[in-house]
This record gives sequence, C-alpha cells and structure tokens, in this order.
Amino acid sequence: MIHINDINNFNICKHLYVKSQTSTYTNTHHFINMDETLSIIAIKKLNITNAFFGQKNDNNQISIQAMNDNDWLIKPRFEYEELRVKIPIMHRVNDKWDVYFLRNELYPKEDNIQYIADNMWVLNKLSITVNNVMIMHFNANYVREENIDYQKLMVITERVYNHNNHPSKIINESIKNKTRDLSLIIKAIRDFDVTKLKAPRREKKCTRRYKCRFYDDCFSEESLMPDNSILTLVGSENKYKMKEKGIDFLAQADLDQIEGTRQQYAQIMADRNGGLFVDKLNLSLWLKDQIIRPISFLDFEWDRYAVPPYINMKPFDVLLFQYSLHILDDELTHKEYIGVEDCRKEFIESLLANLPKTGSIVVFNASGGEQLRLQELKQYFPEYEKQIDDVIDRIIDISIPFNLGMLYHIKMRGYYSLKKIIEAIDERLSYHNLGISQAMSAVDTYRLLDGQKNNDNKDKLIKDLLAYCAMDTYSLYQIYKWFIEITNQKEESCQV
Repeated sequence: MIHINDINNFNICKHLYVKSQTSTYTNTHHFINMDETLSIIAIKKLNITNAFFGQKNDNNQISIQAMNDNDWLIKPRFEYEELRVKIPIMHRVNDKWDVYFLRNELYPKEDNIQYIADNMWVLNKLSITVNNVMIMHFNANYVREENIDYQKLMVITERVYNHNNHPSKIINESIKNKTRDLSLIIKAIRDFDVTKLKAPRREKKCTRRYKCRFYDDCFSEESLMPDNSILTLVGSENKYKMKEKGIDFLAQADLDQIEGTRQQYAQIMADRNGGLFVDKLNLSLWLKDQIIRPISFLDFEWDRYAVPPYINMKPFDVLLFQYSLHILDDELTHKEYIGVEDCRKEFIESLLANLPKTGSIVVFNASGGEQLRLQELKQYFPEYEKQIDDVIDRIIDISIPFNLGMLYHIKMRGYYSLKKIIEAIDERLSYHNLGISQAMSAVDTYRLLDGQKNNDNKDKLIKDLLAYCAMDTYSLYQIYKWFIEITNQKEESCQV
C-alpha cells in the first residue's frame, strides 16, 4: 500500500522515503492547540447531521457503496494501483461530488494544489465525477464572542492565496495544471531496490526551510565533529566543499569561499583566538548605550489556539500563561506568574505590578517573542496601552550582539539559541537537568495543567513550569554578567 506522502518523500529523497517507511518516530508535540479536530469543526460549519464516516481499513467497495447510500461522506478511503487516499469531505450534488479539503491555517497557499491534484487523480481513475474542489480554512477576521460561531469561524474558498494573503489562483483550474501520471511514480516505488541505495549526500534540500527530521540519522558523524568544525560555519554555501578539500576547521576557512558575514568573521576569529572572539569596543558601547539599571530579565511562555477559546480572541491567537522576571538592582530578586484558563488580564496586571517602572527590560529575540506578545495584549486591554507601550520601549534584545557578530564562543557550534549560548558560557547551567528542557515540552505540560481541574500531579507540573521559565531569565542574567566580564567592565559603568 502506498500513500501520497510516500510519493512525495520518494520524489524528494530516496533516503527520506526509506526512513519514513521504517521509522517509529512520532511527533508528540503539536504547535497548535486543537480542542476539536478539523473534521468535527467542518461538520459543524456545513451543518452535516447524517453522513458516512470512513474507517482505517475500508476498501473501495465499502466507500463506493457509501456513495450510493449517502449524500455526505467523511474521510472515505479510495485506492487505485496500490495508492490509497483519504478524502476529508465529499458531498453529493445531483450526480456529481463536491470535495472539501481542510487546512489548519488562515491562508492556504498554492503549494497545497499538488497534494489535492494527486488525490483527485485517484478519484478520476475510479470514474468518480467531481463537480467542484474547495478548501475550508480558518477565517482570519473572525473574533470570538460568548460562544463559537462555526459559520463564521471557517471559510470555504475556491481559490488559494498569494504571498500577500489575497485570493489568487482558482483551485479547479490549478489542479488541471498540476495533474501528473502517478502510475509512473507508483511503478518506480514498486521497482525500487533499497539494497542499491547509495550513501546519503548532503544537498540543499536536506536543510531547506527546515532540517529534515532524519538529517542527524543520515549524517550522524556531524554529532561527533569538533566544536570548531568548518561545518559549523553559519550561512555558508560552500562549507561542505571546503570540507571535501581538506579544510576541517573554522580557522582554516578559505576566505574566497565564504560570504563574509559578521557572524562568520566572529566564528573564524574565535577559532583562531583559542575559542572565543569578542569585539570589546562595540560590545562595551552596546552595553553602555542599551543597559540601564535596574535591569529586568524577562521571559514569557504561551500557547497558540486554532479555535479561539475566549472572548475577543481570533484563530491562532496566543494565550500568555506564564512569565519569569529576574530583577538586578542592589541584588538579584525573582518574581514569577503562572495562570490557567483565561488568565490574560491577570497576567498583564501582575506583570505591570512587578516590573520596575524604569530601567532596561532584557529579553532574547524580542521581535518574535515578548515584544510581539505585548503588542497583542494591547488589543485585548486598551486601558493598559500606555503602560504596555512604556514596557515595549524599554525592551532590549540581548541576542543582538550575537547576531551582529560582536562575539562568538566556539562551544555554540554554530547555534544561536539561548540554551546553546548559556551552555557554552557555563555547562553547569544546562537545561537537561530540569524536568522540562524544551519550549514545546513546557506547552505540553501547561496543557495538562490547564485541561485537568483535579490533576493529582498539579504541584509537580507547576514546579517544573516555574523552574523552566526561571531558568530562561536566569540565563539572560548570566549572559549579561558574561558580557561585563569579557569586556573588563565594572557593572556600575552600565548604570545611568
């Protein structure tokens, strides 16, 4: 049996296809909180009261019979030449069928068309006449009131969207242009001899957009490479070519084969300087210009919901449920908050009460994190707009010196995450010693806490969440201290 994902994987990479067939890997982390499945949401949107529901092992005969007996089909299975597909929703319109594909997003783009076209190829081969193909997706303009309005929550479109999120190509016409003869690919899969598969070779597709989930398996030797390996050179198109030519280390980099970014320069110089590069002048100026006492080290945790759970929220809005705040003045103090259910107002009121009214607020990756989240809170609570704007104005992103190549520690191995940086500075500060070590694990833990009123494990869940978030802000404090030490400054010199 072959599925469309098998066809896509086979076309992308034979190793991806083989490993997908044999791997027991399952992604237990869901980035989007879905209290209801898309199928249930679609059923409510379409007011379906009587339908056939397909099951995992259904064959063509069962699905065809269901078409004869029902006007609505939910997840019917069809198969042609061993290619098995599951159609989300089918609706009889006279003697033809309307087909609905469901997307867990706001603006389905053209890259959905190939998947839809391949599904339609199977229906066509089985002589199932399709009238219209549509996509149902979440409505970006929907704002929840007291109860969910499923008619407004979802949108049905006959077009995909362009990069500006405007309706673009017609789905039915685009399918015609994307239709391909899958029989040839199916035959190639059948005839594929895994014993003749050559060793994996690194290509751009291995890391394009995101790193393939089997990358570390294909290139396991990279986990054993030294911290100063040429393969850690960030943003390099030619690092593998340099490696093949015998250039093993950053210090040996061929300057004619690099892009010459500040980060690359910092990496190469760190290797040449024994493991650490610091542009002391620029880092000192950045500290004096940006950091004002008292210093607040701040971090948020949040969850994102497809279906808005509370009033005035939109699809895919986030809910802030936790913060940690370390404050450095005469001494280092710590404050924190964690909430469940609709804790938005309690969250912002607690934060505004605990934050010092002056001084820098240090975060990591401000534009994609705390700064953005605060902007969203203003939409919910305009009465706090002025106070929130004051907080935003005082935010300082401590990742900027790293991004601008002011410093680099060889133990970072080409990674610029908070966790990698703090472990490079002091390996004793590793997150691996905590009950929660990753952001998505924190979200999963919060979902357990928020979803169970009488959770016997509640105290441990809260303890683990608080420890994880506190580690983030304590790490920010340690990075600041490190900046002071490596620039040979006294902390008082950074006060205003």
